[in-house]
Amino acid sequence: MSEKDKSDWFKAWFNSPYYHLLYDNRNDAEAEAFILQLVRYLNLPKPSSVLDLACGDGRHCRVFAKMGFDVTGIDLAPESIKVAKEKSGPHQRYGVADMRTFELHKEFDLITNLFTSFGYFDSSVENAKVLGRIRKHLQPDGIFVLDFLNLTSLQLNLVANEVVEKGGVKFNISRKIEGGQIIKHINFIDNGITHEHTEFVQALSIDQLTSLFIDAEFRILATFGDYFLNEYIPTKSPRVILLATKS
Repeated sequence: MSEKDKSDWFKAWFNSPYYHLLYDNRNDAEAEAFILQLVRYLNLPKPSSVLDLACGDGRHCRVFAKMGFDVTGIDLAPESIKVAKEKSGPHQRYGVADMRTFELHKEFDLITNLFTSFGYFDSSVENAKVLGRIRKHLQPDGIFVLDFLNLTSLQLNLVANEVVEKGGVKFNISRKIEGGQIIKHINFIDNGITHEHTEFVQALSIDQLTSLFIDAEFRILATFGDYFLNEYIPTKSPRVILLATKS
């Protein structure tokens, strides 16, 4: 794999029908439970404006909209945005954009970046670009929510190899942490054709995430360890959920 292909791995993979097939367990019920907890904790007034950055097919956006918020979702994958628009209802709008460069000419009360949609890039400079765009689009007293994997727990519980069958397709998956990245290789055969995709996510610890936030002039308000907003426990929590505002 060339360096360019490696750095842009998400562009083709996120637009692939096999990506949506493999991750079809990311269901609306899970999204709704998390968003309900988050809105309750924030005591977010209606109709606050919400931006979901890297929104996928809009599953979180739809929950926010159903609760009475004014929602915008952007994602790099045109196919995901196409699905989001097809499922869209009132108070929702969607667009294709890169989280490093997007410009919406609006400030939001809440910006979310959920389900490990951060750290796709191969340098901290790119991370800083993302956080800079978020800060620019956040109201002075607005809240930014980042939902990322918990590296400490992942290192202790990494499943190196597994086979997942979805829709008659057997996905052979291998995982490793190497060179500061979490590398997930996926290969499968469908209709006699062999497919291979590799995901690269930066292996960012909670301390590294905190440093990125501080450098980008964010102040962390709270840290949680799962979608029920339970306490973050380094060796046990599946997630790192950070709530922040402008410092």
